[in-house]
Amino acid sequence: MGLLLGIDTGGTYTDAVLLDPQGGVRAVSKALTTRHDLALGIDRALDSVLDDSARDVVLVGLSTTLATNALVESQGSPICLLLLGYQDSALERASLRQALGDDPVCFIAGGHDAHGRELAPLDQSAVREAIARYAPLVGAFAVSGQFGVRNPEHELAVMNLVRELSGLPVSCGHHLSFALHAPRRALTAALNARLIPLIADLMEAVRRPGSPISGAGGGASGIGVRPSAVWGGSERRRRGRWQRRLAGRGEGHPGVRHPVPGALRQWREAAGGHRWGPGVGPGGG
Repeated sequence: MGLLLGIDTGGTYTDAVLLDPQGGVRAVSKALTTRHDLALGIDRALDSVLDDSARDVVLVGLSTTLATNALVESQGSPICLLLLGYQDSALERASLRQALGDDPVCFIAGGHDAHGRELAPLDQSAVREAIARYAPLVGAFAVSGQFGVRNPEHELAVMNLVRELSGLPVSCGHHLSFALHAPRRALTAALNARLIPLIADLMEAVRRPGSPISGAGGGASGIGVRPSAVWGGSERRRRGRWQRRLAGRGEGHPGVRHPVPGALRQWREAAGGHRWGPGVGPGGG
């Protein structure tokens, strides 16, 4: 087996380590993180651990605390939050207004009820207007629809419009949380959207042509990102099992998302143990 390379970019320092699975650690290095251009700090750390051995690197591992630091410091990329079927009062819940700060938020007609049925048609004209207005001012969009976990049709339609009209990253609430609490789901989507450009810059700093590891493991283009274990693996499998179970009882239908038992337990605990009706809780859908 070839060599393994690890890179950890933190708020202050960037560390690099070169590991031989057979012989142990070959070299370690530390350099200052250069936030204005992450590539500079990464290159300085790699220059001290790599020489001609770069061609023998078969795996590159990348980790960072930049996202955590950005959340703690209330930093990140400016975003626009698109709320589908929400009431204005949602901003006062889950510290959503405080978290958004000066970032724009647009309330758009749409959303679904607790059973996944459409409450109102999605106002695509308003979506297009919001994208055209704010795309030049932000680095990403966040989208959250009322009861989007029961039926994500409107969120997905808005996501596609954002990509088509702006080319900017977009974060959807139903991709990140399976819980029934609309304001918290909107908050999660907003915070995630703020971090996407930051992490994209980090990946670009490592992948770019001419970097010290551009010849590693078949080239920098061979470096990839593993999806989140929550959405990419366990939650998708869990959702599939739950939907198959519902379908077997004749309760499932295409496009509708039902809460899993674990999510219901968490929801009831957050509500103080009250057994609210379907989709009706302290945070709504």
